[in-house]
Amino acid sequence: MNFLFFHIAPHFPRFVPPFDDRKVVSGIVYVIRNGLQWKDAPAGYGPHKTLYSRFIRWSRLGVFDRIFAALAGDRECPRMGFPMKISTTALLAFVLASTGCSTTSGSISAMSTGGKTVLSTGTQMQMIGHAFAPPAFHDFCAREKRLCSTSGSQKLVELTNSRSAELASVNSSVNRRITESSDMATNGTDDDWRVPSRYGDCEDFAILKKAELMKLGWPASALLLTVARSGWEGHTVLTVRTSKGDLILDNRSSSVKDWSRTPYRYFARQALGVGKAWELIGSAEPVI
Repeated sequence: MNFLFFHIAPHFPRFVPPFDDRKVVSGIVYVIRNGLQWKDAPAGYGPHKTLYSRFIRWSRLGVFDRIFAALAGDRECPRMGFPMKISTTALLAFVLASTGCSTTSGSISAMSTGGKTVLSTGTQMQMIGHAFAPPAFHDFCAREKRLCSTSGSQKLVELTNSRSAELASVNSSVNRRITESSDMATNGTDDDWRVPSRYGDCEDFAILKKAELMKLGWPASALLLTVARSGWEGHTVLTVRTSKGDLILDNRSSSVKDWSRTPYRYFARQALGVGKAWELIGSAEPVI
C-alpha cells in the first residue's frame, strides 16, 4: 500500500480526483527516476501526454514545492537523515517508493499516540477530521460492499471473556493460515485489497479477520480497517472497538493489544457508519 501518499495528497489541486493524483505522480516519479522519455512511461500510469502536461502544470503551480516544504517540516525527517537541500523530485521518489506493508519490527517509543504518553487504562482513538482513503480501497469497496461497510447502530462491543477469546482466536488463526506476500508477488499489482486464501499483504490479513469476526456475529460497525506507519513504511491493521478500548488485530503479532500499546504511528481509519469514508486519528483518549 502506498501509505505515504497520504502525506502529499492534500497539496494537489482539488479538481483532480485523489486516485488520479496518485497514479500520475507515480508515473512522473517512475519516468524521472529511471531516466526515461515521457513516451516510454508504462501504460499503467496512464497516457504519457497526461504525465507530461500534469508535471508541467503542477510545477508551475508550485505543487511540488509545497509538498517538499511539508515533508521537510515533518518531525520524522531528521531521523531519516534528509538533507535540507534536496531536490523535490528526489524526495517525491523516496515517498512514492515506500510501498507495501511494513515488515520491520521494534518499538517507536510513544509514536502510536502522536507522541503522547501511553495511558495505563484502555484507550480509544480520537478522530480529528477527514482523511483520504487508500487508493486501492475504492476498488475493494466496489467488489466487497459487505466487508467495506461500517454501518450499524452498535458502535462498540462489550468485551466479555468469550468475546476476548474470539478476538485472540481469529487473530492467531488468520496469522497462521495466511503467508505474508506483497501484492506484486501475489497478484502482479502494486496495491490490491482483497480477501486472501493463502497469501496476502497486511491489509488482506485485516480484511479476512473482519470477515471471520462478522461470521461470529461481530457488527461491521465495530470493525474498522486502519492504516498506520512503522518508521517510513505503511501498515494496515484491523481496529476493533470495544467497551475496554480500541483493540488492534495485527498480522505481525499474535497478541491483541490496545492501539496505544502497539509500535505504530496511526494515521487514519474507516469512518463509523460510512465505510467508504476515512478519518484522521489523533491522540489516545481514556475509556470512561
